[in-house]
Amino acid sequence: MTTGGEKTIRGVIIPTAWDQEGRIVTVGISANDEEEYLLERGPLASELIGLVQQEVEVRGRVTQPADGTKRIQVQSYRLTRRGEQDEVA
Repeated sequence: MTTGGEKTIRGVIIPTAWDQEGRIVTVGISANDEEEYLLERGPLASELIGLVQQEVEVRGRVTQPADGTKRIQVQSYRLTRRGEQDEVA
């Protein structure tokens, strides 16, 4: 597993898994950098389930397990408006 440290990602919340009744149980971010990040389970990730298809800016610790997926443990987030300029860091 590699750790990319803390990062800010901007993108759209997308569903990544559903339960047997078709309810969304996990989400990810389709990021503006053309990458997808799965959100690690936690209180803030649970809040983001209700924001599917919304554009957000998420800050958290990024990891990349051996399977190659990028994951983020959300430390904070905010809703953004489409078309806002990305921050240059």
